[in-house]
Amino acid sequence: MDKNHLEHLILEKELLNRKQLDECLRAMREREGEGGKIALTEMIVKLGFLTPAQMEAVKAEDARRRKAFPGYEVDELVGTGRTGAVYRARQISLDRHDAIKVLRIDLAKNPDICRQFHEEAKLVARLNHPHIVHGIDTGEAGGLHYFIMEYVPGGTLQDKLNKDGPLPERQAIRHLSEIASALDCAAGMG
Repeated sequence: MDKNHLEHLILEKELLNRKQLDECLRAMREREGEGGKIALTEMIVKLGFLTPAQMEAVKAEDARRRKAFPGYEVDELVGTGRTGAVYRARQISLDRHDAIKVLRIDLAKNPDICRQFHEEAKLVARLNHPHIVHGIDTGEAGGLHYFIMEYVPGGTLQDKLNKDGPLPERQAIRHLSEIASALDCAAGMG
């Protein structure tokens, strides 16, 4: 079970709060510093935040989500945001990786938000630009609303800025030009 995916699932389901989860992660690091190793699932149970039965239910939900999307095997959590999470998944028939954005469960209870989520996915699928990811599919499976899109490895521009600091002028101009061109394409589609 991917640790980041597990953390997201536990927080999303409100089984632990951020402080409790951080306590478990800190305890894991201490154990590793002493030469021992323990899985996050075991540490959560050891510290008494969840019972073994509750943890088995979390593992079952994780397994269900990893198989929830027809034709895909979910590999790992790539990132989380305000409205949901993005996973890297292997499309089995073509043996390629795509990204699957999943709407948060609490937001999925609102029909207006679900409609907007799927409409945005359809709009992205109509866009054709080298600096906009290609939309592939959208739907609902097992109560999970999803949007499948092209997977582009390498992180975000913000990740690069955080890691390397300000960009050289020419590179910044190139990125701004690419972003402006993509925004112009999207604006042209309404």
